Amino acid sequence: MFFSLFVLLSLLWFLFAFNTVSLEQLVYHFLMPLNGANLSIVLKFFVDVIINSLILTVFLFFISGLELQYKKAGSLWRVSFNKYRKKALLALQVLLALASLVILIRADAPALVMRFFEGPSLFYEEHYIDPAGLNFSFPPEKRNLIVIFVESLETGFFSTARGGAFAEELIPEVYDMASGHINFSHSDTVGGASQVYGTGWTMAGIVASYAGIPSVAGMNEGYGEMMMGKKILPGITTIGDILAGQGYRNYFMLGSKGEFAGRDNFFITHGNTEILDYHYFHGNEYIPKNYYVWWGFEDRKLYAFAKEKLSQLGKSENPFFFTLLTADTHSTDGYLDDKAETAYPSKFKNVLADMSKQLHDFITWLKGQEFYENTTVAILGDHLYMDGSIFSDRTADRRPLNVFINSLLPGDHVKNREFSHFDLFPTLIDSIGGTYDVGGLGLGRSMSRGGKTLLETMGSQALGSNLAKKSLVYRSFFKE
Repeated sequence: MFFSLFVLLSLLWFLFAFNTVSLEQLVYHFLMPLNGANLSIVLKFFVDVIINSLILTVFLFFISGLELQYKKAGSLWRVSFNKYRKKALLALQVLLALASLVILIRADAPALVMRFFEGPSLFYEEHYIDPAGLNFSFPPEKRNLIVIFVESLETGFFSTARGGAFAEELIPEVYDMASGHINFSHSDTVGGASQVYGTGWTMAGIVASYAGIPSVAGMNEGYGEMMMGKKILPGITTIGDILAGQGYRNYFMLGSKGEFAGRDNFFITHGNTEILDYHYFHGNEYIPKNYYVWWGFEDRKLYAFAKEKLSQLGKSENPFFFTLLTADTHSTDGYLDDKAETAYPSKFKNVLADMSKQLHDFITWLKGQEFYENTTVAILGDHLYMDGSIFSDRTADRRPLNVFINSLLPGDHVKNREFSHFDLFPTLIDSIGGTYDVGGLGLGRSMSRGGKTLLETMGSQALGSNLAKKSLVYRSFFKE
Protein backbone atom coordinates (compact mmCIF):
# COMPACT_ATOMS: atom_id res chain seq x y z
CA MET A 1 0.00 0.00 0.00
CA PHE A 2 2.75 2.45 0.95
CA PHE A 3 4.59 1.87 -2.31
CA SER A 4 1.43 2.43 -4.39
CA LEU A 5 0.70 5.67 -2.56
CA PHE A 6 4.31 6.78 -2.80
CA VAL A 7 4.41 6.30 -6.59
CA LEU A 8 1.11 8.12 -7.15
CA LEU A 9 1.90 11.03 -4.82
CA SER A 10 5.39 11.35 -6.33
CA LEU A 11 3.96 11.62 -9.83
CA LEU A 12 1.34 14.13 -8.70
CA TRP A 13 3.98 16.13 -6.81
CA PHE A 14 6.21 16.46 -9.86
CA LEU A 15 3.20 17.16 -12.07
CA PHE A 16 2.04 20.12 -10.00
CA ALA A 17 5.36 21.41 -8.62
CA PHE A 18 7.28 21.14 -11.92
CA ASN A 19 4.63 20.86 -14.59
CA THR A 20 7.04 21.32 -17.52
CA VAL A 21 9.36 18.53 -16.36
CA SER A 22 9.72 15.72 -18.89
CA LEU A 23 9.83 12.02 -18.12
CA GLU A 24 13.37 11.97 -19.50
CA GLN A 25 14.38 14.50 -16.85
CA LEU A 26 12.86 12.39 -14.09
CA VAL A 27 14.85 9.39 -15.33
CA TYR A 28 17.99 11.53 -15.49
CA HIS A 29 17.72 12.79 -11.93
CA PHE A 30 16.71 9.36 -10.67
CA LEU A 31 20.08 8.13 -11.93
CA MET A 32 21.97 11.08 -10.43
CA PRO A 33 23.12 11.58 -6.84
CA LEU A 34 21.11 14.26 -5.01
CA ASN A 35 24.17 15.75 -3.32
CA GLY A 36 23.92 19.53 -3.47
CA ALA A 37 20.17 19.66 -4.13
CA ASN A 38 18.10 22.51 -2.75
CA LEU A 39 17.28 21.39 0.80
CA SER A 40 13.91 23.19 0.82
CA ILE A 41 12.78 21.22 -2.25
CA VAL A 42 14.02 17.93 -0.77
CA LEU A 43 12.22 18.70 2.51
CA LYS A 44 9.01 19.62 0.68
CA PHE A 45 9.11 16.33 -1.23
CA PHE A 46 9.75 14.44 2.03
CA VAL A 47 6.74 16.02 3.73
CA ASP A 48 4.35 16.12 0.77
CA VAL A 49 5.11 12.63 -0.51
CA ILE A 50 6.84 10.36 1.99
CA ILE A 51 5.15 11.56 5.18
CA ASN A 52 1.73 11.79 3.54
CA SER A 53 2.17 8.31 2.07
CA LEU A 54 2.87 6.95 5.56
CA ILE A 55 -0.09 8.80 7.07
CA LEU A 56 -2.49 7.62 4.38
CA THR A 57 -1.20 4.04 4.66
CA VAL A 58 -1.83 3.95 8.43
CA PHE A 59 -5.21 5.66 8.01
CA LEU A 60 -6.40 3.19 5.37
CA PHE A 61 -5.34 0.18 7.42
CA PHE A 62 -7.10 1.67 10.44
CA ILE A 63 -10.31 2.35 8.52
CA SER A 64 -10.32 -1.10 6.98
CA GLY A 65 -10.25 -2.70 10.44
CA LEU A 66 -13.20 -0.75 11.92
CA GLU A 67 -16.48 -2.28 12.99
CA LEU A 68 -19.40 0.14 13.12
CA GLN A 69 -22.56 -0.41 15.17
CA TYR A 70 -26.01 1.08 14.65
CA LYS A 71 -28.85 0.56 17.16
CA LYS A 72 -32.51 1.20 16.31
CA ALA A 73 -35.75 -0.05 17.89
CA GLY A 74 -34.03 -2.73 19.92
CA SER A 75 -32.09 -4.14 17.03
CA LEU A 76 -28.31 -3.86 16.55
CA TRP A 77 -26.76 -3.52 13.15
CA ARG A 78 -23.09 -4.12 12.66
CA VAL A 79 -21.02 -3.11 9.63
CA SER A 80 -17.56 -4.63 9.70
CA PHE A 81 -14.95 -3.34 7.26
CA ASN A 82 -12.54 -5.90 8.65
CA LYS A 83 -14.45 -8.66 6.84
CA TYR A 84 -13.61 -7.10 3.48
CA ARG A 85 -10.19 -5.71 4.41
CA LYS A 86 -8.07 -7.77 2.02
CA LYS A 87 -10.40 -7.27 -0.92
CA ALA A 88 -10.80 -3.55 -0.23
CA LEU A 89 -7.07 -2.95 0.11
CA LEU A 90 -6.37 -4.95 -3.04
CA ALA A 91 -9.00 -2.99 -4.98
CA LEU A 92 -7.56 0.28 -3.67
CA GLN A 93 -4.03 -0.66 -4.74
CA VAL A 94 -5.34 -1.52 -8.21
CA LEU A 95 -7.01 1.90 -8.40
CA LEU A 96 -3.82 3.62 -7.27
CA ALA A 97 -1.82 1.71 -9.85
CA LEU A 98 -4.30 2.65 -12.58
CA ALA A 99 -4.13 6.32 -11.55
CA SER A 100 -0.33 6.21 -11.73
CA LEU A 101 -0.54 4.48 -15.11
CA VAL A 102 -2.83 7.22 -16.48
CA ILE A 103 -0.33 9.89 -15.40
CA LEU A 104 2.55 7.97 -16.98
CA ILE A 105 0.61 7.56 -20.22
CA ARG A 106 -0.02 11.31 -20.31
CA ALA A 107 3.73 11.80 -19.73
CA ASP A 108 4.47 9.67 -22.84
CA ALA A 109 5.88 6.74 -20.84
CA PRO A 110 4.68 4.10 -23.36
CA ALA A 111 6.68 5.80 -26.12
CA LEU A 112 9.74 5.79 -23.87
CA VAL A 113 9.31 2.06 -23.23
CA MET A 114 8.81 1.34 -26.94
CA ARG A 115 11.97 3.24 -27.84
CA PHE A 116 13.90 1.21 -25.28
CA PHE A 117 13.24 -1.96 -27.30
CA GLU A 118 14.06 -0.38 -30.65
CA GLY A 119 17.43 -0.80 -32.30
CA PRO A 120 19.91 2.10 -32.49
CA SER A 121 19.31 4.81 -35.08
CA LEU A 122 21.83 6.35 -37.50
CA PHE A 123 20.86 9.92 -36.63
CA TYR A 124 24.24 10.85 -35.12
CA GLU A 125 26.17 9.16 -37.93
CA GLU A 126 24.31 11.40 -40.36
CA HIS A 127 24.12 14.70 -38.46
CA TYR A 128 26.70 14.89 -35.66
CA ILE A 129 29.82 16.94 -36.52
CA ASP A 130 32.68 15.80 -34.31
CA PRO A 131 34.74 18.82 -33.23
CA ALA A 132 37.67 16.54 -32.34
CA GLY A 133 38.60 16.12 -35.98
CA LEU A 134 38.46 19.81 -36.90
CA ASN A 135 41.08 22.54 -37.10
CA PHE A 136 40.19 25.71 -35.21
CA SER A 137 41.71 29.10 -35.80
CA PHE A 138 41.44 32.12 -33.49
CA PRO A 139 42.61 35.75 -33.73
CA PRO A 140 46.20 36.39 -32.57
CA GLU A 141 44.82 38.30 -29.58
CA LYS A 142 42.38 35.76 -28.22
CA ARG A 143 39.10 37.12 -26.97
CA ASN A 144 37.76 36.40 -23.47
CA LEU A 145 34.35 34.73 -23.20
CA ILE A 146 31.92 35.19 -20.31
CA VAL A 147 28.74 33.11 -20.40
CA ILE A 148 26.03 33.84 -17.83
CA PHE A 149 23.47 31.07 -17.52
CA VAL A 150 20.54 32.81 -15.84
CA GLU A 151 18.34 30.20 -14.19
CA SER A 152 15.13 29.66 -16.20
CA LEU A 153 15.48 32.94 -18.13
CA GLU A 154 12.84 32.85 -20.85
CA THR A 155 10.67 35.05 -23.01
CA GLY A 156 7.63 34.07 -20.93
CA PHE A 157 8.89 36.49 -18.26
CA PHE A 158 8.17 39.43 -20.59
CA SER A 159 4.85 41.24 -20.57
CA THR A 160 2.06 40.09 -22.86
CA ALA A 161 2.62 43.27 -24.88
CA ARG A 162 6.12 42.00 -25.64
CA GLY A 163 5.17 38.40 -26.36
CA GLY A 164 5.48 37.13 -22.80
CA ALA A 165 3.01 35.74 -20.30
CA PHE A 166 2.78 38.38 -17.56
CA ALA A 167 0.46 41.37 -17.43
CA GLU A 168 3.24 43.49 -15.93
CA GLU A 169 6.63 44.45 -17.38
CA LEU A 170 8.73 42.65 -14.76
CA ILE A 171 12.14 42.49 -16.44
CA PRO A 172 12.50 45.65 -18.57
CA GLU A 173 16.28 45.73 -18.15
CA VAL A 174 16.63 42.26 -19.64
CA TYR A 175 14.36 43.13 -22.54
CA ASP A 176 16.32 46.30 -23.26
CA MET A 177 19.61 44.37 -23.23
CA ALA A 178 18.20 41.80 -25.64
CA SER A 179 16.76 44.40 -28.00
CA GLY A 180 19.91 46.53 -27.86
CA HIS A 181 22.35 43.72 -28.64
CA ILE A 182 22.37 40.57 -30.76
CA ASN A 183 19.45 38.32 -29.89
CA PHE A 184 18.74 35.23 -31.98
CA SER A 185 14.98 35.01 -32.15
CA HIS A 186 12.14 32.89 -33.46
CA SER A 187 10.34 36.10 -34.45
CA ASP A 188 11.15 39.55 -35.80
CA THR A 189 11.38 40.94 -32.25
CA VAL A 190 13.11 39.73 -29.08
CA GLY A 191 12.79 35.96 -28.81
CA GLY A 192 14.70 32.77 -28.23
CA ALA A 193 15.34 29.11 -28.90
CA SER A 194 13.10 26.07 -28.94
CA GLN A 195 13.57 23.73 -25.98
CA VAL A 196 13.95 20.36 -27.69
CA TYR A 197 14.14 16.85 -26.26
CA GLY A 198 16.86 16.34 -23.66
CA THR A 199 17.61 20.03 -23.02
CA GLY A 200 14.98 21.00 -20.45
CA TRP A 201 16.94 21.22 -17.19
CA THR A 202 20.10 23.00 -16.08
CA MET A 203 22.72 20.32 -16.68
CA ALA A 204 21.06 19.36 -19.96
CA GLY A 205 20.93 22.98 -21.11
CA ILE A 206 24.61 23.48 -20.33
CA VAL A 207 25.66 20.26 -22.07
CA ALA A 208 23.56 21.15 -25.12
CA SER A 209 24.97 24.69 -25.31
CA TYR A 210 28.58 23.64 -24.77
CA ALA A 211 28.69 20.29 -26.58
CA GLY A 212 25.79 20.32 -29.03
CA ILE A 213 24.12 17.13 -27.76
CA PRO A 214 21.06 16.34 -25.61
CA SER A 215 21.04 14.51 -22.29
CA VAL A 216 19.27 11.22 -23.01
CA ALA A 217 19.64 8.93 -20.02
CA GLY A 218 16.77 6.49 -20.40
CA MET A 219 17.56 5.31 -23.93
CA ASN A 220 21.27 4.67 -23.56
CA GLU A 221 22.57 1.96 -21.27
CA GLY A 222 25.51 2.99 -19.16
CA TYR A 223 24.52 6.66 -18.85
CA GLY A 224 23.78 6.43 -15.13
CA GLU A 225 27.01 4.59 -14.34
CA MET A 226 29.00 7.15 -16.32
CA MET A 227 27.36 10.09 -14.53
CA MET A 228 28.12 8.52 -11.14
CA GLY A 229 31.82 8.46 -12.03
CA LYS A 230 34.43 11.19 -12.09
CA LYS A 231 34.40 11.83 -15.83
CA ILE A 232 31.25 13.08 -17.52
CA LEU A 233 30.86 12.42 -21.25
CA PRO A 234 34.62 11.95 -21.72
CA GLY A 235 34.15 10.93 -25.36
CA ILE A 236 32.91 14.32 -26.57
CA THR A 237 34.69 17.57 -27.38
CA THR A 238 33.12 20.65 -25.82
CA ILE A 239 33.75 24.36 -26.02
CA GLY A 240 35.80 23.99 -22.84
CA ASP A 241 38.09 21.47 -24.51
CA ILE A 242 38.50 23.64 -27.61
CA LEU A 243 39.33 26.80 -25.67
CA ALA A 244 41.66 25.02 -23.24
CA GLY A 245 43.55 23.78 -26.29
CA GLN A 246 43.90 27.39 -27.38
CA GLY A 247 45.48 28.47 -24.08
CA TYR A 248 42.34 29.65 -22.29
CA ARG A 249 41.93 29.36 -18.52
CA ASN A 250 38.46 27.99 -17.77
CA TYR A 251 36.29 28.76 -14.73
CA PHE A 252 32.82 27.74 -13.56
CA MET A 253 31.30 29.85 -10.78
CA LEU A 254 28.00 29.11 -9.05
CA GLY A 255 26.37 29.71 -5.68
CA SER A 256 25.31 26.09 -5.20
CA LYS A 257 27.19 22.83 -4.73
CA GLY A 258 28.90 21.85 -7.95
CA GLU A 259 28.40 18.12 -7.51
CA PHE A 260 24.63 18.30 -8.03
CA ALA A 261 23.76 16.48 -11.29
CA GLY A 262 27.46 16.03 -12.02
CA ARG A 263 28.03 19.66 -13.03
CA ASP A 264 31.49 19.96 -11.46
CA ASN A 265 32.77 16.74 -13.03
CA PHE A 266 31.47 17.78 -16.45
CA PHE A 267 33.44 21.02 -16.34
CA ILE A 268 36.54 19.37 -14.88
CA THR A 269 36.42 16.65 -17.53
CA HIS A 270 36.25 19.24 -20.30
CA GLY A 271 38.89 21.94 -20.23
CA ASN A 272 40.28 21.28 -16.75
CA THR A 273 37.91 23.94 -15.46
CA GLU A 274 38.43 25.46 -12.02
CA ILE A 275 35.26 25.06 -9.95
CA LEU A 276 34.25 28.04 -7.82
CA ASP A 277 31.13 26.80 -6.03
CA TYR A 278 29.55 26.86 -2.59
CA HIS A 279 32.30 24.61 -1.22
CA TYR A 280 35.02 26.92 -2.57
CA PHE A 281 33.53 30.08 -1.10
CA HIS A 282 32.70 28.38 2.18
CA GLY A 283 36.18 26.88 2.47
CA ASN A 284 37.84 30.22 1.69
CA GLU A 285 35.64 32.06 4.23
CA TYR A 286 33.81 34.25 1.75
CA ILE A 287 30.61 33.27 3.52
CA PRO A 288 29.98 32.50 7.23
CA LYS A 289 30.54 28.96 8.45
CA ASN A 290 26.88 27.93 8.74
CA TYR A 291 25.50 30.13 5.96
CA TYR A 292 23.18 28.28 3.58
CA VAL A 293 20.12 29.67 1.80
CA TRP A 294 18.16 28.38 -1.17
CA TRP A 295 20.70 26.37 -3.20
CA GLY A 296 23.72 27.67 -1.25
CA PHE A 297 24.01 31.43 -1.32
CA GLU A 298 22.09 34.11 -3.18
CA ASP A 299 22.90 35.68 -6.55
CA ARG A 300 23.73 39.05 -5.01
CA LYS A 301 26.76 37.47 -3.35
CA LEU A 302 27.53 35.49 -6.50
CA TYR A 303 27.76 38.64 -8.64
CA ALA A 304 29.99 40.31 -6.04
CA PHE A 305 32.35 37.30 -6.01
CA ALA A 306 32.31 37.22 -9.84
CA LYS A 307 33.38 40.86 -9.98
CA GLU A 308 36.31 40.14 -7.69
CA LYS A 309 37.44 37.09 -9.66
CA LEU A 310 37.01 38.73 -13.06
CA SER A 311 38.99 41.76 -11.89
CA GLN A 312 41.87 39.37 -11.17
CA LEU A 313 41.49 37.48 -14.46
CA GLY A 314 41.38 40.71 -16.43
CA LYS A 315 44.97 41.44 -15.36
CA SER A 316 46.25 38.08 -16.57
CA GLU A 317 48.00 37.59 -19.91
CA ASN A 318 45.98 34.43 -20.57
CA PRO A 319 42.53 34.62 -22.17
CA PHE A 320 39.76 33.27 -19.96
CA PHE A 321 36.49 31.41 -20.44
CA PHE A 322 34.24 32.16 -17.49
CA THR A 323 30.85 30.49 -16.90
CA LEU A 324 28.48 31.91 -14.29
CA LEU A 325 25.33 30.09 -13.16
CA THR A 326 22.64 31.91 -11.14
CA ALA A 327 19.90 30.30 -9.03
CA ASP A 328 17.54 32.92 -7.53
CA THR A 329 14.90 32.34 -10.23
CA HIS A 330 14.83 28.56 -9.80
CA SER A 331 11.39 27.00 -9.37
CA THR A 332 9.39 26.90 -7.35
CA ASP A 333 8.80 30.59 -6.57
CA GLY A 334 12.47 31.58 -6.51
CA TYR A 335 14.54 33.20 -3.77
CA LEU A 336 14.09 36.81 -2.65
CA ASP A 337 16.88 38.19 -0.48
CA ASP A 338 16.40 40.94 2.09
CA LYS A 339 17.91 43.64 -0.15
CA ALA A 340 15.45 43.16 -2.99
CA GLU A 341 12.63 45.60 -3.65
CA THR A 342 9.09 44.35 -3.11
CA ALA A 343 6.98 46.37 -5.52
CA TYR A 344 4.60 43.50 -6.29
CA PRO A 345 2.28 41.43 -4.06
CA SER A 346 3.66 38.27 -5.66
CA LYS A 347 6.97 36.97 -4.36
CA PHE A 348 8.01 35.52 -7.70
CA LYS A 349 7.30 38.75 -9.55
CA ASN A 350 9.62 40.51 -7.12
CA VAL A 351 12.20 37.78 -7.70
CA LEU A 352 12.05 38.38 -11.45
CA ALA A 353 12.27 42.15 -11.12
CA ASP A 354 15.28 41.84 -8.81
CA MET A 355 16.97 39.35 -11.15
CA SER A 356 16.62 41.80 -14.03
CA LYS A 357 18.13 44.67 -12.04
CA GLN A 358 21.02 42.57 -10.71
CA LEU A 359 21.88 41.22 -14.16
CA HIS A 360 21.76 44.71 -15.68
CA ASP A 361 23.99 46.10 -12.92
CA PHE A 362 26.51 43.31 -13.49
CA ILE A 363 26.61 43.92 -17.26
CA THR A 364 27.01 47.65 -16.62
CA TRP A 365 29.96 46.87 -14.34
CA LEU A 366 31.52 44.62 -16.98
CA LYS A 367 31.29 47.38 -19.59
CA GLY A 368 33.35 49.61 -17.32
CA GLN A 369 36.28 47.21 -17.00
CA GLU A 370 39.48 47.45 -19.02
CA PHE A 371 39.24 43.82 -20.16
CA TYR A 372 35.71 44.35 -21.55
CA GLU A 373 36.95 45.65 -24.90
CA ASN A 374 38.39 42.22 -25.67
CA THR A 375 35.56 40.21 -24.09
CA THR A 376 32.38 38.67 -25.46
CA VAL A 377 29.48 38.29 -23.02
CA ALA A 378 26.63 35.85 -23.62
CA ILE A 379 23.50 35.76 -21.46
CA LEU A 380 21.68 32.44 -21.84
CA GLY A 381 18.57 30.94 -20.30
CA ASP A 382 19.44 27.37 -19.34
CA HIS A 383 15.86 26.14 -19.83
CA LEU A 384 12.22 27.16 -19.44
CA TYR A 385 10.84 27.89 -15.98
CA MET A 386 9.51 24.58 -14.69
CA ASP A 387 6.37 25.79 -12.92
CA GLY A 388 4.12 26.90 -15.75
CA SER A 389 1.22 27.65 -13.38
CA ILE A 390 2.63 31.09 -12.51
CA PHE A 391 1.98 32.52 -15.96
CA SER A 392 -1.17 34.56 -16.60
CA ASP A 393 -1.09 33.86 -20.36
CA ARG A 394 -0.81 30.12 -20.86
CA THR A 395 -0.76 30.50 -24.67
CA ALA A 396 2.49 32.51 -24.80
CA ASP A 397 5.27 31.11 -27.01
CA ARG A 398 7.85 30.57 -24.27
CA ARG A 399 11.50 30.32 -25.32
CA PRO A 400 14.86 30.26 -23.49
CA LEU A 401 16.42 33.68 -24.02
CA ASN A 402 19.84 34.59 -25.43
CA VAL A 403 21.78 37.85 -25.63
CA PHE A 404 25.23 38.31 -27.20
CA ILE A 405 27.02 41.45 -26.04
CA ASN A 406 30.22 42.92 -27.50
CA SER A 407 30.69 39.89 -29.73
CA LEU A 408 32.33 39.43 -33.13
CA LEU A 409 29.10 38.12 -34.62
CA PRO A 410 28.09 40.03 -37.76
CA GLY A 411 24.50 40.55 -36.64
CA ASP A 412 23.00 38.90 -39.73
CA HIS A 413 20.58 35.95 -39.82
CA VAL A 414 19.38 36.59 -36.25
CA LYS A 415 15.60 36.98 -36.59
CA ASN A 416 12.84 34.56 -37.61
CA ARG A 417 15.04 31.56 -36.91
CA GLU A 418 14.18 28.14 -35.52
CA PHE A 419 17.03 26.87 -33.39
CA SER A 420 17.87 25.03 -30.18
CA HIS A 421 20.51 25.00 -27.45
CA PHE A 422 22.69 22.90 -29.78
CA ASP A 423 23.17 25.82 -32.14
CA LEU A 424 24.63 27.97 -29.38
CA PHE A 425 27.75 25.76 -29.31
CA PRO A 426 29.18 26.82 -32.70
CA THR A 427 27.73 30.31 -32.36
CA LEU A 428 29.64 30.87 -29.10
CA ILE A 429 32.85 29.91 -30.90
CA ASP A 430 31.93 32.34 -33.69
CA SER A 431 31.28 35.10 -31.16
CA ILE A 432 34.96 35.22 -30.15
CA GLY A 433 36.32 34.98 -33.67
CA GLY A 434 36.89 31.25 -33.82
CA THR A 435 36.77 29.69 -37.28
CA TYR A 436 36.47 26.10 -38.54
CA ASP A 437 35.88 24.64 -41.97
CA VAL A 438 32.39 23.15 -41.53
CA GLY A 439 28.93 24.57 -40.91
CA GLY A 440 28.54 23.60 -37.28
CA LEU A 441 29.68 21.63 -34.25
CA GLY A 442 27.97 18.64 -32.64
CA LEU A 443 24.30 18.78 -33.56
CA GLY A 444 24.53 22.57 -33.61
CA ARG A 445 24.80 24.71 -36.70
CA SER A 446 26.38 28.14 -36.82
CA MET A 447 23.58 30.70 -36.83
CA SER A 448 25.83 33.59 -37.84
CA ARG A 449 26.82 32.03 -41.19
CA GLY A 450 23.33 31.83 -42.61
CA GLY A 451 23.13 28.04 -42.83
CA LYS A 452 20.03 26.21 -41.66
CA THR A 453 19.79 24.54 -38.27
CA LEU A 454 18.52 20.98 -37.80
CA LEU A 455 15.25 22.41 -36.52
CA GLU A 456 14.88 24.42 -39.71
CA THR A 457 15.64 21.47 -41.97
CA MET A 458 13.87 18.69 -40.06
CA GLY A 459 11.17 20.37 -38.01
CA SER A 460 10.50 20.04 -34.30
CA GLN A 461 8.65 16.72 -34.31
CA ALA A 462 11.18 14.85 -36.47
CA LEU A 463 14.16 16.25 -34.57
CA GLY A 464 12.66 15.41 -31.19
CA SER A 465 11.82 11.89 -32.29
CA ASN A 466 15.38 11.27 -33.49
CA LEU A 467 16.96 12.75 -30.39
CA ALA A 468 14.99 10.32 -28.22
CA LYS A 469 16.27 7.21 -29.99
CA LYS A 470 19.18 4.99 -29.06
CA SER A 471 22.50 5.69 -30.73
CA LEU A 472 25.80 3.83 -30.80
CA VAL A 473 27.59 7.11 -31.44
CA TYR A 474 25.91 8.65 -28.40
CA ARG A 475 26.96 5.71 -26.24
CA SER A 476 30.56 6.24 -27.40
CA PHE A 477 30.46 9.60 -25.64
CA PHE A 478 30.47 7.71 -22.32
CA LYS A 479 33.98 6.37 -22.94
CA GLU A 480 37.34 8.06 -23.47
